[in-house]
Amino acid sequence: MQAMLGKPLDPLALEREFKKVLGDEALFPTNRSPALLNTQRLADFRRLGLIDELLPEGLARIRCHLDTLRAAIARNDGTAELQALHSLLGLTGEVGAQALQARVRHHYELRLKHQAIGATLADVTVLENLLLATERALTEG
Repeated sequence: MQAMLGKPLDPLALEREFKKVLGDEALFPTNRSPALLNTQRLADFRRLGLIDELLPEGLARIRCHLDTLRAAIARNDGTAELQALHSLLGLTGEVGAQALQARVRHHYELRLKHQAIGATLADVTVLENLLLATERALTEG
């Protein structure tokens, strides 16, 4: 026993305790994680000659929305947090950042289900690391 949770059980609190005890991998195992990039979407961008135009701007906008999300969480502003997650959900899909979009969708859905509960600053760090991995994969590919 590593923690105690009160009733009624809060699913997000349970998830956070599992993360603390078991690590993030227990909730998002590698063998079930989505691919880092949506290669079909990126191939379509290349075929249309849009990749150099869309990706840099899209990735910069994702970074801005991650900053907005971090600020919203820091000031406990649930409305701004939800708006940032909503924007991130669309942008990550637009640029083909598939793994990042899956993680954003997870936090967005939790936020919609549990109005008073949202992402943590540690969650934003995970999103930022996924963005860095996405950017590396795009520059190497």
